[in-house]
Amino acid sequence: MLKRYAEPERIRWTGKAWEIKNAIRVLERQKRRERPPERRTAGDDAPASRLESTRKR
Repeated sequence: MLKRYAEPERIRWTGKAWEIKNAIRVLERQKRRERPPERRTAGDDAPASRLESTRKR
């Protein structure tokens, strides 16, 4: 069971590694959506940029 302890200076997580990783991914997605469009970088489109870098045969 994932538990989150919010302190003034940091956040502590307890739980299984896969639960913590999943929770961090969700927070990152939420943070990315909150950013204004002009502040977004090309790195935000990871799946699309990965497709562009593949070799064409």
